[in-house]
Amino acid sequence: MTEKQWLTAKSPDSLIDLCRDRRKLRLLACACARRMLAALPGDPAFEAIIDAAETYADNAATRPLAVAARKPLRDAAKRLKDAKKPEPLAKAVFILTDLTNDVIEGFTAGIANSSWALGHPNAVAKTNVREEKAVQALLLRDIFGNLFRPVEFDPEWRTSTAVDLAHTAYNARHFGALPILADALQDAGCEDDAILRHCRDEKQVHVRGCWVVDLVLGKS
Repeated sequence: MTEKQWLTAKSPDSLIDLCRDRRKLRLLACACARRMLAALPGDPAFEAIIDAAETYADNAATRPLAVAARKPLRDAAKRLKDAKKPEPLAKAVFILTDLTNDVIEGFTAGIANSSWALGHPNAVAKTNVREEKAVQALLLRDIFGNLFRPVEFDPEWRTSTAVDLAHTAYNARHFGALPILADALQDAGCEDDAILRHCRDEKQVHVRGCWVVDLVLGKS
């Protein structure tokens, strides 16, 4: 694969084999699952297991606690099945359960299946699968950056202002302030075009695990 192909791919399918970071793949799968939930009959347990998986990704929860989120998920699935809610509920439960597993193939399958679920004829809010895959490719690049041009982050750019903005973006999933983060980084001496452009790109979709936010917070 070339750098141009990496930057312009309209699907994560051709990119994901190059992405082997377990934490980042789990966060990508979580981001895709959140989008999937918008098209499915809702239940708090569905979002709760994504929260648990994200917490587990950052080593802020033990594996038993992450796995414990599966029981409320199964109970919710049974309630919705009894209420004759539309499919693809079974597929969604499978995807959400895999978020708390430790097998990379489970994350990659979940990413692919979440786009399938959104395009299912019985989805509450049917979505074009091709368009969803294009969004997933954007999410993948938001999390992994450009693998062909790794960025070296100068610790001096990690000012208290930059860290506070990054913490807010990460913890609250509020990424509207990323252009301000770019200003803070520039004030600290950062002139890296990839970092500043990523934060200021109005077309870029950001999620938890964004590579710039990770760099500021020192996450790996």
